[in-house]
Amino acid sequence: MTTSPDNTSDNTPDNTPVDAASGITHNAESPELNEPNGRRQGGPSRVTMIVLISVVLGVMAVAATDRFGSSNESDSPEALAAGDGELAEYLTLDFTTSDGTNNLAAYTGEPLVVNFFASWCAPCRREMPEFEQVFLKNDIAFLGISHDLDESSWLSFVEQSGVTFETVFQPQQEIYIELEAIGMPTTVFLNSAGQELDRHTGPMTADQLQDKLDELYS
Repeated sequence: MTTSPDNTSDNTPDNTPVDAASGITHNAESPELNEPNGRRQGGPSRVTMIVLISVVLGVMAVAATDRFGSSNESDSPEALAAGDGELAEYLTLDFTTSDGTNNLAAYTGEPLVVNFFASWCAPCRREMPEFEQVFLKNDIAFLGISHDLDESSWLSFVEQSGVTFETVFQPQQEIYIELEAIGMPTTVFLNSAGQELDRHTGPMTADQLQDKLDELYS
């Protein structure tokens, strides 16, 4: 007995509907795919996805700015001098004292007036008696930093000027350079944490200096 070939698959009509206008085949079993370009029905549109991605990128940018871009104040040398973390560089630079070496970090804990001078600087020589006068009237520490080329010039000038506040010697001007000072003399006013409150470039009279102390430290 001869068995006829099974032609069932060939004779079964294709029930998958076809859109006559567009030619797009629709999957009757998966209606969620019955959208042009295979987009699932009910899923997010292209515009929605773009908006969501833009929002995510915006949040990431704000977070990065908050972490890295808005820290100017806390990362400044003055802030580091007063707060957590490392000391500001200008506080750590050594200078020569009458009996060894030291740096400005050793003077934190009280306000400090730092005056950069040199024996070869005529305005410096003129203002030294003015500074001495104000120093004797106030309970504020003064520190003169000499930029003379040799220690003998520093010590000789201090003796001739008659000042009694402390002076030190730094011929390479490291602190002056780190503070980006310009001109001689320069006076820098620090608070008890070593932060720079103000500075004055050029000579100061006793009245000018006293007014500045009253403004900053009263």
